[in-house]
Amino acid sequence: MKNQILDFLKSTEIPYSIISKKVGVSRNTLYNWIKGAEIRPGNQKTFINYINGLTNSTSNGELTMNQQSMLIEYQQKEIAELKEKVAKHKSTPIQSTVWDSLEYDYGVKLSLTFKNFKMSRTILEVSNKERISEVLGYSIQEIDDFWDIGVLYTNFKAHPVDAIISKETKKEIDKQILSLPNIFEALKDMMGSHYIPQPITYISKNKSLVHSISYNKVDWRNKIVESKVQFLLC
Repeated sequence: MKNQILDFLKSTEIPYSIISKKVGVSRNTLYNWIKGAEIRPGNQKTFINYINGLTNSTSNGELTMNQQSMLIEYQQKEIAELKEKVAKHKSTPIQSTVWDSLEYDYGVKLSLTFKNFKMSRTILEVSNKERISEVLGYSIQEIDDFWDIGVLYTNFKAHPVDAIISKETKKEIDKQILSLPNIFEALKDMMGSHYIPQPITYISKNKSLVHSISYNKVDWRNKIVESKVQFLLC
């Protein structure tokens, strides 16, 4: 019974937020089960009934119309909540005096290089990988593979970390990439740093979307970007 639950959690495309509401446990509890935590008999029975209900409502493994409607409603709610949080962050922009006191889940430091106005990137450091693993569900080795620390990518868009970023986020970043070389060239003699917030939506290992806000401190002269990323968890 336990193995059936774990196999379902590892393979399902249904967001954990929806599953947790249906079976009456938190998302963190679901993640803990996958990591080996004990599943109480009562929770096992409830979960098996939930799985059986899904199985009975669809014979080919596809989501029913009702389930699709639930997913769309859930995603629309998440998008609305994200817009509200981003608007709040933009209304209180980050200043240098509060950079050190920012609350965040993990940090990234990267360097940018330009040649013929094409941008390359090298991720130099990633801190608190354990928190990334806890929230997104990937192993530390998978995180190392995605961030690929110390490797120069002359094609900015070819970095493996893009594989776990949503299409919407990549579209927004791609738009910014077109203008960044000119911006860095124009501001290379600018003293100090500039602070830029950027929403990022990650694709977790269970295929659910995890929203975050990345606070980016840009050193124009040295082409270094330090990011403090905070997951926007419900």
